[in-house]
Amino acid sequence: MKIKLLLFIVVSFIKLQAQTQEFLTTDVLGATYTITNQQVSKDYLGKTHTYKNILLGKIATLDVVNPLQTLIFYKQQNSIVLLDRFLTETHLINLQNKAPDLQITYAGTANQNQIWMFDIISNRFVLYNILNDSYKFLTHTIDDEITNFKSNLNYLYFKTVNDKEFEIDIYGKLKPSTSTTN
Repeated sequence: MKIKLLLFIVVSFIKLQAQTQEFLTTDVLGATYTITNQQVSKDYLGKTHTYKNILLGKIATLDVVNPLQTLIFYKQQNSIVLLDRFLTETHLINLQNKAPDLQITYAGTANQNQIWMFDIISNRFVLYNILNDSYKFLTHTIDDEITNFKSNLNYLYFKTVNDKEFEIDIYGKLKPSTSTTN
């Protein structure tokens, strides 16, 4: 009997650990987002909405800069999912098919129906246009390894391994950053 009880406690503890919350953030409207077992949950005004796509694998980035268009980046599948305010899928962008020459390590929301991306193959920033399903390179090759990204609708901020901080606007102008990426 004691062995069964001990086994039950161990199995319950393992299941509880597997369901731990991985990520927590809030948007500008005050909605709270969590990722648990690769499921995104949004809690706002007493209502909860969820999204999960097990076929795309592990979530690399959850971007809630625009609460009306949440972005989820799946690095392993080189895919981006856009969700509406109820976490209903509006776009699935499979970059393996649409841009096979790109290997994206970062994706974030930009303005004017665009997405910030960083291509590790060319070491260049890319702006993807959702409406016309096209992309353009914004910068020349970035020489240093990039360690941190942060974006808003108009600017992408990044930090290099040498602790240099830069910002780039949607037109491709790159300059030392006045903001912090920490």
